[in-house]
Amino acid sequence: MYLISIALVLVSAFQSCSQKETDIQEDTYELVEIFADSTEIGNTGLHKVELAKYINTEKDSSFITMKLFMKKNNNWLLVQNDTIPSNSLTKLNPEIKDYNSDGLQDLIFCSDIAANLANAEYTILLFMKNSNRLEPIGKGWNMTYSETLKMFREKYISSTTYSRFFKIQGDSLTKVFEIDLAPTHEYITEFGDDGKVIKADSTFLKSADETLPAVKHWIREWAIKDTLY
Repeated sequence: MYLISIALVLVSAFQSCSQKETDIQEDTYELVEIFADSTEIGNTGLHKVELAKYINTEKDSSFITMKLFMKKNNNWLLVQNDTIPSNSLTKLNPEIKDYNSDGLQDLIFCSDIAANLANAEYTILLFMKNSNRLEPIGKGWNMTYSETLKMFREKYISSTTYSRFFKIQGDSLTKVFEIDLAPTHEYITEFGDDGKVIKADSTFLKSADETLPAVKHWIREWAIKDTLY
């Protein structure tokens, strides 16, 4: 399954329920988890975010609400109220950090889980200064953020394991590297800013490959050690 990074598609799915529909759902679903922050998100001290997880065991379904508030006259004014389809087996595991170095704090949280239960899907939201909203820019499996590379890493675990590295460009994610690990080989693909393949390599895992550029070699070593050992 591939990470979807087309912002318009994500926004459409992200805002699929109206406020009225959300209120009705919250009356019939059980609240099982809540997260709130008013000290870090967005413009620090001026915004507050609330994530809430609801489940309905009879319908075997669940969803997450994301509410964003802005401080006005010492009161919290609701400025955004979105609903995200989810899976009742996941925990939110939220993280707040300035991912695109614009001085505003963004948000990532776990929104779903794969059928094999080994892969959790994370939703990434950037705080947009012009709209005062948290906008989705992408989703990915087991997403983590590297401060060293200033990139997101997606790692999907199955019969073979792949790692994909993404950087933020504007309001979307751009894939930079992809590493597929098979039992005896690794396949490394490098992408340009236009998404086209620049170079693809296939090497034995145990071979000494000193021809890789430093950054690419570092990513390769990180992916292999984290996956195989």
